[in-house]
Amino acid sequence: MRTVLGIDAGGTKTVVVLVGESGAVLNYEVFPGLDPTRTEDAEAELDGFLLGLVPADTTAPEAATVGLPFHGEIDSITTMQRNGVARRLGSSARACNDVEVAHIGAFAGGDGVLVLAGTGSMAWAKGPLGTARAGGFGDLIGDEGSAFWIGRRAVALLSQEADGRRPTSAFTTGLLKSLGVPQDGLIGWVYRQQNQRSGIASVARYISALAASGNTDALSILQEAAAELAATARAAARVAGLTSPSPLSTAGGVFLDPAVRTELARLMDGEPIPGLLPPAGGAALDAARRAGWAVDQTWISKLGNELKQKGAA
Repeated sequence: MRTVLGIDAGGTKTVVVLVGESGAVLNYEVFPGLDPTRTEDAEAELDGFLLGLVPADTTAPEAATVGLPFHGEIDSITTMQRNGVARRLGSSARACNDVEVAHIGAFAGGDGVLVLAGTGSMAWAKGPLGTARAGGFGDLIGDEGSAFWIGRRAVALLSQEADGRRPTSAFTTGLLKSLGVPQDGLIGWVYRQQNQRSGIASVARYISALAASGNTDALSILQEAAAELAATARAAARVAGLTSPSPLSTAGGVFLDPAVRTELARLMDGEPIPGLLPPAGGAALDAARRAGWAVDQTWISKLGNELKQKGAA
């Protein structure tokens, strides 16, 4: 059976999809994230992960596309990822940035700007002047509007209320209750996190819940996040040569929040269009095209519907 493999590896989770020539999803699995900056031996971790992807009794995929965090951003990591993917998945496999596969999925390879806001954030645009990206500098420098950025802003407010720099509010009471942390236990909670990046990012879902209940501090954080993401989208679109309004789509868990979606639409003068495929689907689509398959809109729709049934986002 002819197959291709699509992989979307992010800071929080890794989605792997094996797709047949008809566009049918033959296998769909979710694994922990593959963040090369959060492990002592990123090469061994990637190697071990890729080694077990294709069962021994299964014909090797004709092509594979692997979207990976930090690819194309740090030379040593990029080289390690490229070599690891080729070693374990063969010369027909391609390593690229995880936001690139998200863009391919959203627009089926066409022009537009994708804003991704999950654990981290970045905008990726394709237009008359080529491809461009904005943001994505990581949590120590930027990742504005991401789940980590939202969580960090929220935890900073907690710290200000804990020591009296800011009056105690319903925001602090509600968030500490959600986290199950006493007011004097904030430092311990933060530094006990096995992965501080994903731990802080997890706070974003509680901010969404507080905003939905009417908390103005939580809503303000989410609206600020949307403003940061809009600025990132405009920058990428401008460099890629896209004129306003340009096709816009979103991906990542931050956009599950209605306040973020509403504010982004207001700032960008239009609702983002739904992505045609989730990021892992974009990786599979890229692999199928490189394998020379006859990929058309029917194929893309079938793949998208089947991934939706699997809960892919």
